[in-house]
Amino acid sequence: MRGLILHELYTMKYAYAKNLLLVGVLYAALTFAMRMEFFAYMMIWMMGFYAVGSVSLDAGWSRFSKALPVRPGQLAGARFAGAAAMQLLGVAYAMVLGAAMCAVNGGSYGEYLQVVALVTAIAFSVTCILLPCSLKWGVDKARNALMLVFVAFFGGIVLISRSYDLSGLEVWLENSLEGVLAVSAAAVLAICAVCWRATAGIYEKKEF
Repeated sequence: MRGLILHELYTMKYAYAKNLLLVGVLYAALTFAMRMEFFAYMMIWMMGFYAVGSVSLDAGWSRFSKALPVRPGQLAGARFAGAAAMQLLGVAYAMVLGAAMCAVNGGSYGEYLQVVALVTAIAFSVTCILLPCSLKWGVDKARNALMLVFVAFFGGIVLISRSYDLSGLEVWLENSLEGVLAVSAAAVLAICAVCWRATAGIYEKKEF
């Protein structure tokens, strides 16, 4: 299992290291120049998309892995562990950048960390959903389909917010943030378990 996880991590390291370094420097510069936390959070999302993109870097590995004494569940687990490691790296980046931003510009670091936790829960859930979809239908199709869903979802929220007063909902979310985070953590674990099982099934049945 350790070797499978290392294979995932080394694949992503050699494919993305230089690009991630440039993106990290760019996002840090934009965060301070524009005083926007968005770019710090965005790295968490980016790491997830990079992890999903590594499916297209397979280079025959999935076919070769069928000859190894490993179970489909272990292959799926290695995929998810590699994705989790990438997103944890994004979380660490967001935490360090947020601490620096709060020190320079002021603001509550505790509230910032709560938002980071919520963004991480959503981003990792999306990554978990994309991994089996990418193995089944290809990275581009899965990513494009999910982007359409997200555009429709957030577009709907924008339209509703323009038609109705959502200030009461915003106050409720602020007052119930800890509960929302707890529910989000449980939802992430459930989504991860279901998507891991789906990925294992794909590895078991699919001819790569």
